[in-house]
Amino acid sequence: MTDEITITNVSPQGSLDVPLLHRVVAAGETVTVTATQAHALLAQSAWKAVSKPAEKIATAAKRKARAGRPIALAAPKPPTTSPANADGSAPAGSQDKE
Repeated sequence: MTDEITITNVSPQGSLDVPLLHRVVAAGETVTVTATQAHALLAQSAWKAVSKPAEKIATAAKRKARAGRPIALAAPKPPTTSPANADGSAPAGSQDKE
């Protein structure tokens, strides 16, 4: 069993809309995140590590931020559908106009 990674919103702005988590995190709220999410969020001053794994990640993330290195997030997933319509025809507007 892996240890949970928990972090707390300590932003002076209060609640934060966090697209990475697909939700709003209230001021003072503690959330469980993945290691990738923790690396990105703990590099910011609005977040505080709560669990031991989060503390280790916070140290590494802040070291990278001070060194000016970008925080690497997972690459975006490729689209699951092709550019063609479900029936195999070309999308509207993609055909040559005469």
